Amino acid sequence: AQNPDGSSTIQLTTAANISDLIEASFEMETGNGKPEISMGFLTNEDASVRPLPLHRFKLPWVDLQPADTEPSSPPAIAELEGGSWGRGRRVFHSEAAGCSKCHSVNGGGATIGPDLGNLVFRDYASVLRDVQTPSFAINPDYIGHIVEMSDGKVLTGVLQTREGKLWLGDAQGKQTELDRAEIETLKPSQVSVMPQGIVEKLTPEQLKDLLTFLLTPPPRMPLDSPLTAPPLRTQAEVAAALEGSQPVAALRPLHMVLIDGVKDHGPGEHDYPAWRSAWEQLLSSADQVRVTAVREFPDDEQLKTADVLR
Repeated sequence: AQNPDGSSTIQLTTAANISDLIEASFEMETGNGKPEISMGFLTNEDASVRPLPLHRFKLPWVDLQPADTEPSSPPAIAELEGGSWGRGRRVFHSEAAGCSKCHSVNGGGATIGPDLGNLVFRDYASVLRDVQTPSFAINPDYIGHIVEMSDGKVLTGVLQTREGKLWLGDAQGKQTELDRAEIETLKPSQVSVMPQGIVEKLTPEQLKDLLTFLLTPPPRMPLDSPLTAPPLRTQAEVAAALEGSQPVAALRPLHMVLIDGVKDHGPGEHDYPAWRSAWEQLLSSADQVRVTAVREFPDDEQLKTADVLR
């Protein structure tokens, strides 16, 4: 399909339960210009375009025959020991870190900077380096530009074209539409638009939590049950359930106590510890929420201070 800005979109639709490799070949005419290619995916349940995970690509040198042994879990990162994915998500969206002003994780957020969903495939040292020294390696798709306008105003940020209009996103997450006729000079910046000093604004615990959020997959329940999993709720079903609810003017502190027991069934069945581990992280990512996890039954102090027992 031809887009208003002159670019083209190729869309490939597949069945949800497809397991075989799909071989696709595309050709394009570049002319004298520099080709720019981006790839993403979306689902019927979520129309947000997200980066295609690396494990979806076939590497020519990889043996596709099933392995004789069960796949091992990714090795633990020693520097992240004690870090919290849930608290890290809160840091990501905080004013101190400011990450969510320009970045998203697996779609659904800001697009001034690259989507960070594939950082789970990166190593700790290189991601920490990119946070500490943003200009060390700049993504070529998000090079900053210095724009001088005819009225003397000078703007710095990432240029993007959307629906034929030129937009500039700055380090504060502000998007400004530019009139091409009013641009006097335009030159690439040698430094990243991402601000320096983010690490200095965070405590060591907050930095560890943030990197835990960026470098580890979201919490999820085990998938080794022989039982068929129930169907996922669609966004439309969630919206219907929330229809008529009123927005909360101000959040109040909430103490949630999660109670679990020992695992007493087969793989993927009645996995109370896995449930507690996943939901402790998910709930602790919400503002003003404090989560306490206990085994069997809460004590008197937990019963006294709990707003929710689950």
